[in-house]
Amino acid sequence: MSKGYRHVTHIQMKKKIPLKGLKNKKNDVAAKPVVRPTKSRIRQALFNILRHRFFESFTDILFLEAFGGSGAFSFDAASLGAKDVVCVEKEERVFQILKQNKEKCARKKGLTLVHEDILNFSASLLFDVVFLDPPYFQGLILPAVRHLKACGVLAPKAILILETSKKEFKSVHAALLAESFVCELSRFYGKIAVGFYTQKSLETFATQAKNATLPA
Repeated sequence: MSKGYRHVTHIQMKKKIPLKGLKNKKNDVAAKPVVRPTKSRIRQALFNILRHRFFESFTDILFLEAFGGSGAFSFDAASLGAKDVVCVEKEERVFQILKQNKEKCARKKGLTLVHEDILNFSASLLFDVVFLDPPYFQGLILPAVRHLKACGVLAPKAILILETSKKEFKSVHAALLAESFVCELSRFYGKIAVGFYTQKSLETFATQAKNATLPA
């Protein structure tokens, strides 16, 4: 099966995946007030879902973190053996802390930090997993998704993971459906909402067109 993709109809949480992104958790940028890091229990849940529903392993998988922030997702992906991990962050202060934390990362191989606005980002890679966790209520997700789709960095079966506040999830969800994405599943953790999305395939479009009711 190419790229370790897994096709199952339900999630089997056989074993929690241990996260060891940083050797010294006390030095994580999560302690800084300039960012809002994804909680470790939520990150663990996300990687469990990826591992048990979508992928057999991460060894051939390319990860992109579109709004770097604490970089915790990227550090964890690298520690779990991802082939390549790219973490994009535009804020200078945060990026400098990310560089310091990279030196404390348990596994640096394939881990790249990019100091750039995600709306200007481009690469010759095709990413299998894209994590988007921007500041809440600023309307940043849809422009980022549109840009990534337009510049051709999404693999055909790419998984987009979106983290938003529970209050804004409904509008973000509707906007992505309108952009021809499919919600594979969603989860809620207190006031936080997470959605897993894929792009509609050409086969899906063809089936919908075939089954469409034509006007009389």
